[in-house]
Amino acid sequence: NDTLGHAYGDKVLSELGNTLKHIFTSDELIGRIGGDEFCILLNASPKKNMLYNDYVKQKCEELCDAFRRNYTGDDGKYKISGSIGVSMFPADGSDFKELYSASDKALYTSKRSGKDTFTFFTPDMNKEA
Repeated sequence: NDTLGHAYGDKVLSELGNTLKHIFTSDELIGRIGGDEFCILLNASPKKNMLYNDYVKQKCEELCDAFRRNYTGDDGKYKISGSIGVSMFPADGSDFKELYSASDKALYTSKRSGKDTFTFFTPDMNKEA
C-alpha cells in the first residue's frame, strides 16, 4: 500500500484470497482478520496416512510458496512475503482466544526470523512475550 497504492494492495489481497481458496479444502475455514492478516481453521481430518502436524506443515509450505510468487501490477512486478504463526488445538489452547494468542506469538517469531517462514507455537514463547 505504501509503495504502490491501495488499489494495488487490494489486488494483491484479492489474488491471495483466491490462492488461499485453492490451497485449502472446502472443509477448512478461511477468514480475513483485518488488513493483511488471515486466520485459517484446518480440518482435523488430514489425508490418509499423514500425521496432522505433517499436514499442517505441508499447507504452510504451500502458503509460503504462494507468497513468494510475483504479483504483477501496472508498474511492473512486486514481491510479497508471508509470516505464519501456527497453534494446535488442544495442546496450545482450548478456545479461539487462546489459540489466536498462541498463533500471534508464533507469528512474531516468524517475523523476527526474517519473515517468509512459518513457526509452530511452543510453550517457551509465553516466557518471551
